[in-house]
Amino acid sequence: MTMAALQIQTVEQLKKAEELKNSLELELRDPLLDDAEKSKLQTKVNRLNAAIQEYKDITKPVDPVSKSEKTAIVLQEAAPPEKDPRPNLTEDAHLWADLLQMSLDKDKETGRVYGVDDNTFCGVLNGFRCNGTRLLPGKMKDEPIWTLHPEIGNSGWESKTEYDDFKKRYLEPYGRELIQLLRELTKRHPLETRE
Repeated sequence: MTMAALQIQTVEQLKKAEELKNSLELELRDPLLDDAEKSKLQTKVNRLNAAIQEYKDITKPVDPVSKSEKTAIVLQEAAPPEKDPRPNLTEDAHLWADLLQMSLDKDKETGRVYGVDDNTFCGVLNGFRCNGTRLLPGKMKDEPIWTLHPEIGNSGWESKTEYDDFKKRYLEPYGRELIQLLRELTKRHPLETRE
C-alpha cells in the first residue's frame, strides 16, 4: 500500500500540518504505545516535518503573487530517510548528511528496508535528528570521536530523560553499528586536536 501524496498549498494548510505534527509528537510520548505504533507515528511525524520544511524552503522569499495564484506543492513522499530532516541546524548538517547515508548503506547491507521494516537504522537516526540531536566532539576510551548529543528544549527533546528513554529503546539495538559509523565519520571529518 502506497501513501497518498502530501500536499501543502497554503499557509492555512501549513498551520494544520504543524498542528497535526505537534499532536502526533505529544502522542509519541504516551508510554502505553508499543514500538510498532510509535514507529508508525514517528514515520508520520517525519513525513510532516519534511513537507513543512520543503514548503518553508520553497516559499522563503517574499512572493508578491496572491495565495490563490500559487502553484500547489505536491510531494509524492516525505523526504528520504538519508536526507537531513533538520537543515536549519547548519553547524553539523554536513556530518548528518554522511551519517544518515552511511546508516542507509548499512541497512541495505543487512536487508533492512525503510518503510517496510520497523525501526531501520537510518530511520531511527533520522528520528533522533528530527528531535534536534546534534553531532559534537567527544571521546570514547580516550579516542576523539563524533558523538550524539540531545538538544533539550526549544525545538529539541523535551528532557534528557525522554532522550535517554528513546536512546535505550531505539538506538541501543544498533550500538555496535553506531560506534562503527561514528568512527568512520571521525575518519572522514577529523576532530581538531588541541595540543
